[in-house]
Amino acid sequence: MNGRYREILSGLMACPTAPFAEEAVIRYVRQWAADGPVEFAQDQSGNVLLRYRGDIEVPNSSARRGCHASASSEEACSGAKVRGVQADRGAGVAAGLRGHGTQQRLAALQPRAAVLPGKPHWVFAAHMDHPGLIATRRRGRELSAEFRGGVDVKYFAGARVRFFLADGASIAGAVRSARKTKSSPFLQCRVELDASVDVPAGCVGMWDLPAMRMAGGRIASRGCDDIAGCAAILCALEEIAAAGLPANVTALLTRAEETGFVGALAACRYESLPKDALVVAIETSKAHATAPLGCGVIVRVGDRTRTFDPSLTAHVSAVAQRLAASQPRAAVLRRQSQLGAAVPRVGCHASGSSAEACSGARVRGVQAGRGARVAAGLRGHGTQRRLAASQSGAAVLPKTEAAGAGFRFSRQLMSGGTCESTAYAMFGYTATGLCVALDNYHNQGRGDSIAAERIDANDFACLVQLLVAIARDNSSPANTDERLLNRLQGLLKERQQYL
Repeated sequence: MNGRYREILSGLMACPTAPFAEEAVIRYVRQWAADGPVEFAQDQSGNVLLRYRGDIEVPNSSARRGCHASASSEEACSGAKVRGVQADRGAGVAAGLRGHGTQQRLAALQPRAAVLPGKPHWVFAAHMDHPGLIATRRRGRELSAEFRGGVDVKYFAGARVRFFLADGASIAGAVRSARKTKSSPFLQCRVELDASVDVPAGCVGMWDLPAMRMAGGRIASRGCDDIAGCAAILCALEEIAAAGLPANVTALLTRAEETGFVGALAACRYESLPKDALVVAIETSKAHATAPLGCGVIVRVGDRTRTFDPSLTAHVSAVAQRLAASQPRAAVLRRQSQLGAAVPRVGCHASGSSAEACSGARVRGVQAGRGARVAAGLRGHGTQRRLAASQSGAAVLPKTEAAGAGFRFSRQLMSGGTCESTAYAMFGYTATGLCVALDNYHNQGRGDSIAAERIDANDFACLVQLLVAIARDNSSPANTDERLLNRLQGLLKERQQYL
């Protein structure tokens, strides 16, 4: 895995986080942005806005200073409060995480016109929280805490947790009970600490699992969802800046997604983003049969609740297809030989019939008759060379980083849950989504036991590559629609004589 990708992933994953308590992640991101061409700000709800400035000089990205995955970084990330930073690039942070401050400070956070007129204004969005605990009161070794986020109550009894203290220390314990009450939307938990240590109210707790481990091309963490999405955005912004791309890119890192998209809804309500923004929400989404770990980045056509903007989704898919086709032919053929026979086609969806149609080693012939040529024309890629260049990942992949090398993508309906793309769409934004497949969703492992979430390292790299390609691409969703319309009109003109 790219060393810089790993550094950012490990730094962010070392930061304790929970809904409404994302301060450690915010501190890391602020430090990351301090020396580069990315302006850091926060809106009045505490969501982070990172604005890429393509019109200023780019410093050496190695000079960036963020938290690392060492013990010292976890200490640096674990404080209960985020201290104010200097104005200028940190504008808006001085207003405080809770959105307090003067009207002048809040005015600095209002959406601004894109730096480069005539180019799309891309917004890459991810959330900074993960299901976790917040301490409420302690008596001796017994700690009361509320659990914020969606985890089935059957996983709690006996599960190990760890609370992160302001001085960088931490204390572990075991959950003795978890119950729902009418007075709170969150599970009320009773935790028996390993020692009688002062755990103040508001202290963040997470499952007692490693911050990050890598083995066999897999990344395991107590919180991939959606820290990996945030990390992918930071990695992409670094590469966009290093290349000096003339692009309009803003990152929106939201709060409290796990409790009902609260940060994203507030960003929409108070228009933290300009209405002409093209929003790409990034997630780690529950893996399933046609979207396993190792299948590459997934262009989401929708979630459990809605399908996403068709023009924007088609455009992102087209960018991904061009990126896949741009790889050297030798790399494509080598990847195919590594993957074996079961290679689904680019554009597989999560429905059973289409997944079956996409899963064969060879593309089956279309039905004979007058529809044959039309179907072939609509697909538009008849040669073996083009077919080879548009393969996506196999349904079952070897767990090796070498076998995972190379860009892959698929197009899927990820119906495991509802994501922020739906929230943005309902407030009038043009939105779609990207994700990577996630194992042990919300730490819910097999056998009703808590386990580390897992993603594939190459899937993560593919996600970063696609974000950079979106920023680099000179076309727009309107251009993609126009090309398709021209193609369809050409088919009609050529073949309507056979009707």
